Parts: sequence; structure tokens; C-alpha cells
Amino acid sequence: MLNLQGVNAKIDRAQQSLQALDADIAALCEYERRKHLFVMEQRLLLVLHSRETEPLVNYAVRVGEITYNLRSALDHLVWQLVLDNGEDPTPSNGFPIFRKEHGYPTAAKKMLKGVKQDRSEMIHRLQPFQENSVVGAHLWMLNSICNIDKHRYLTVVDLHSFVGARMKEKVNPDLAGGMTGGLALYDAVKGTEEEGKVEIQAIVDVCFIDEELEKTSVGYDSALEKEGMNRPSVRLALAGCLTAVKVVVEWLHDGYLPETFAE
Repeated sequence: MLNLQGVNAKIDRAQQSLQALDADIAALCEYERRKHLFVMEQRLLLVLHSRETEPLVNYAVRVGEITYNLRSALDHLVWQLVLDNGEDPTPSNGFPIFRKEHGYPTAAKKMLKGVKQDRSEMIHRLQPFQENSVVGAHLWMLNSICNIDKHRYLTVVDLHSFVGARMKEKVNPDLAGGMTGGLALYDAVKGTEEEGKVEIQAIVDVCFIDEELEKTSVGYDSALEKEGMNRPSVRLALAGCLTAVKVVVEWLHDGYLPETFAE
């Protein structure tokens, strides 16, 4: 019987930390969103598509702690899988995460030594290089964030915003001049009876700013991504990592993969 006390404790800690971080980011973003709307409505600034601030160091440190606990939980899981097989774990044991299959067999031979064959095969099928792995991309995002934080520098997280205008109703063509949206349309109808048909929208989020993480991102369908900003949302990315780790632990504990992994 697998002893998952330590594994679950790390996952629970990561989840609690993420909930606290999520609440803090949400409060900051709402404050910034309201400020942007006020600025735009007062016409103190004509156009504000995005705003750069100093990197949010406190948030970056907390991101590192969350990803460390999640990544560590996977390594602890392998240790328990070895013990469950009646073998003695070694310092080489750990949970392999590979984006490309090249190099995986050699690394897995050491990292999964002592793990039952069926569990080793399951871990192989969960890897990011497997096209049908529903958790692979999230595991690679987790691995990337964790490695950046542990070995290089604090992950760069920053506040980004998009401010624009959209039509709630069809606007008088004479006023619209062919425009279908945007701040220019809002300016055109400002002060007219048509003003109520156009509203300013402000989207604000804390995102990763890192070329590697942008390439790693599976696309979390955040509001900013829908506006064309290829910056992974910190909250959505970490939530994806958390969910992936939870299901990996569950699947390996039960020794069962869902039908999506059927050959």
C-alpha cells in the first residue's frame, strides 16, 4: 500500500499557497482594472493597450514555492513506488519529465529503478513527448517554472493590461464612420445619445514574462490571450500544474489510466 502522506501534504500546501496567491492577484488586478477604467473615462490618457510595471518579486517567490512543492511531490511519489515494490530507493530515484523522447530511456532507467514495470510504463505514457498525454504539457510547464526558479533566477511575473471598447448595440453609421469597435469609436460617440451603446473594457492579469514559458504554454484561454497577448496567466498556469500533479498521483496510485490513453 502506497504511503502518500508526504506527497499529499506537499500537494495540499501547494494548493493552499495557490489559493492565497490567487486571491492577492485577483485583488491587485481588480484595483488596477478600476483605475484603468477611471483613467479612460476621464480621458486622462487616450490609449493604454498594455502597461509594464516593475517585476512583482513577492509573487515570483511564491510561484517558486508552489512549483517546488508540486515538483517535489512527484519525486516523493516515485520514492514511495519503489518502497511499495519492496526495493530500496536510491538518490537517483525521481520522477522524469521530458519534452523530447531522446534521452528519456537512459534517464528513466536510473530514475525509475525499483519501480514496478506497469507503473514505469504509465509514467512513460504520461510524458510531455507523448501526443496523447493530457497532462504532459502541464507537467512540462511545471518542470520549466521549477527549473528556472531553482537554478537560474526568479520567474519574471508582471502586471499586464489591455484597454479597449466594444459595442453593446449597433451604433449610428454616421457617427461610427465604419468603425466596429475600439477606443476611437468610443471617442466618436462620446457625448452623444449613442454613448451608452459603447462601453470601455479593461482586462488585467499577472502573467509570466519568459520566452521559454511562453513557448511552453499550452494556451490557457485567458482574457489577455484572447486579445493576442502571448503571456501565460500565472494563476491559470499554476492551476493547470496543480491539477496535473493531482491526477498523476491518483492514476499511479490506482494503476489505471483513462481511456484517452488507450492504444
